[in-house]
Amino acid sequence: MRVVRFKAAHLQLLQGRLQGAQLHMSAEIARPESAHMLEGQCESFSAFDGELLIGCAGLMPMWPGRAVAWALLSEDAGRYMRQIHRATKGFLQQSQWTRIEAFVVKDFYAGQKWMHMLGFECETPEGAMRKYTPDGQDCFLYSLVR
Repeated sequence: MRVVRFKAAHLQLLQGRLQGAQLHMSAEIARPESAHMLEGQCESFSAFDGELLIGCAGLMPMWPGRAVAWALLSEDAGRYMRQIHRATKGFLQQSQWTRIEAFVVKDFYAGQKWMHMLGFECETPEGAMRKYTPDGQDCFLYSLVR
């Protein structure tokens, strides 16, 4: 697996290949302005195995000290999760942000588990944020605060 700087064109390589729990983002990643915004405003990276894009991830600045983490993984990502985890953990440890937030769909248990493995804590344990995704799914808010 090789990790490279994220480019807007990488999102097109994920079109039709997102893991099931992230299919709600398909319409959003198809918008060129979304991809260009992520390329221009985020600290982000993409992971490849040869020419196969495994996923893209990064941190979107919100204001000084606060960023929102995002990750879009392909349906092929499962067999690379150990490597993806190590790369993501290192990326987060090198980050200078004092608060990093992430959102995970309520029924996506593997995503919730990964947040805990990365050191995030759930800030909405009593109830998810209702109708948070583009298609109206509920999400949990996770944070990594230093």
